[in-house]
Amino acid sequence: MKRVSFDEVTPRGPADETIPAGAMADSVAAARQLGYALDVEGFSLNYFELAPGQSSAHSMHKHPVQEEVFVVLDGEVQVETPSGESDLHVEADEAVRVPPDTFQFVVNRSDTTASILALGAPREYQDESRYLVDCPDCGGLTEQTFDVEREDGESQAILCECSECGGESHRIQL
Repeated sequence: MKRVSFDEVTPRGPADETIPAGAMADSVAAARQLGYALDVEGFSLNYFELAPGQSSAHSMHKHPVQEEVFVVLDGEVQVETPSGESDLHVEADEAVRVPPDTFQFVVNRSDTTASILALGAPREYQDESRYLVDCPDCGGLTEQTFDVEREDGESQAILCECSECGGESHRIQL
């Protein structure tokens, strides 16, 4: 067995100035990647503290094979969808399941900080995720793929490409 305190895990996330134009977020909360700290193999486990206006990702996204569960520990969040028809307001002591291959955006639209746990299975999904972001070449909202560029085994940047035109839409420095 292994135990870890949330405070022992360094939060990781993109700086606000790296959020691309055309993304839905103004500010992305840093994630405490508890799953990695605990050596979890079968699912991902992340802890977020979302200040008012912050989200858990830079734009609406989906994971084709990963289902996610968001557990609100404190405060409240909105889980938003492209059409708005399936949007959910989720409060403390509530959880929401997002099925695989479903676009979603978790954001704190309240005046107080919210804390959430995000669980996803299977754990490895990065190569298949898709984001909705305005493409400067296509001139509209398109699906984007992303790839983590690595140098000497360390993550350096997330490269995002438009699924429609293949152009690089943005790069997020880590």
